[in-house]
Amino acid sequence: MSVFTSRKESRKESSSGLPVPVSQFLASVRWRIKTAWAFAAAERWLPVAAGTGLLLVVLSRLVSWGPLELVALLVGVGTIVALIIGFASLTVSIESAARSADRQLGTNDALSTSLQFKELPGVFGEKIQTRADTVVRQNDPQAAVPVKVQYTPLVVAMLVFLLALYIALFIAPPVPQASRSDIELAALAAETEELRKHIESLAPEDDIPSSDDRSELVSQLEELASELEQATDLDEGLKALDETRSEIQASITDQFLAEKSAAQGLNQSLETRPLTTEGGQGQQGQAGAADQLETLADNLETQDQEALAERLKALADTQQAGNPEASAALNDAGEALSSGDLDRAKEALAEAASAQRAAEASVSDQTARSDTSDFLGDSMNRLNQQGQQGQQGQQGQQGQQGQQA
Repeated sequence: MSVFTSRKESRKESSSGLPVPVSQFLASVRWRIKTAWAFAAAERWLPVAAGTGLLLVVLSRLVSWGPLELVALLVGVGTIVALIIGFASLTVSIESAARSADRQLGTNDALSTSLQFKELPGVFGEKIQTRADTVVRQNDPQAAVPVKVQYTPLVVAMLVFLLALYIALFIAPPVPQASRSDIELAALAAETEELRKHIESLAPEDDIPSSDDRSELVSQLEELASELEQATDLDEGLKALDETRSEIQASITDQFLAEKSAAQGLNQSLETRPLTTEGGQGQQGQAGAADQLETLADNLETQDQEALAERLKALADTQQAGNPEASAALNDAGEALSSGDLDRAKEALAEAASAQRAAEASVSDQTARSDTSDFLGDSMNRLNQQGQQGQQGQQGQQGQQGQQA
């Protein structure tokens, strides 16, 4: 009874019209054919993709071209994606699976015949299906489609891939070697930026108007900055710097140091020992020489005329070399006090204050020119050093190329 039931169940047909065991057997055969194709394709193409990727990664460490690593990644990922798509899209018909199994198992086309006559009624058709059923019961899909995996190509591909990954992660690509021209232009750009910062430092404070001399200097430096930006090589930039520096040095007067010494000396002298105690010793000490002279002119009546006259004459002697105008005015103020002419003394003190202010403004402008000259000299020195380093680097590269040749 159980044998009869088993045979009866074996003759149940699947949706394809074949007995269930035959249909399941052929489905397994179709899957194994696709699996065999996938392994064969992987064994063939993965080593090629891994080798190509390794070559590209190695080249990326020898040649400064960033996209090489990206191309290597695309080759590896693209190959894997292509294998997956190929496996998914590979179509194995049930007829092909039956013919393949018949050839491998030597069934005398039992499975193919079963497919061909699956709708044949009667005893003859039943015998065909029974024969196919017997074949699938006696055989295994693994025997029908043996999948022979060659592990050597896959292992080699894996090792090559790991080597490429190691190089990509732990061996840095070469740093692009900038040409001498690029280095020189970068140095010029850096010096131009420093020059513009220096120009900004020359700008007067908000409450102090800019002198004509200071404005002329700023305009001169702005023109120099434009020339440096347009320079095509280091020599052209150095020439512009040298010409501008020479012009600025020529504009500094021969009396600059004497004027500076006189103006600063008068300020320091009156800061240490103010001319008048009006408004408090501390306040007078903090005021500049010009301010003290103006304050003194307003308070002559309260001062010791004789002592003040001697002090003004002594101060006049200190200004004779650097600021003759202030020296003459201070001497006149001292003489006027000695003769008791307060009005003339006040006028002379006002003239001395004006001369001191003019001297301070001139010294400030001349100092700006002197500092700018020093700044341009330092800039030229840095550029000359950069040029010497570029020549040495270029000679070294030529020497290495000659040795390799």
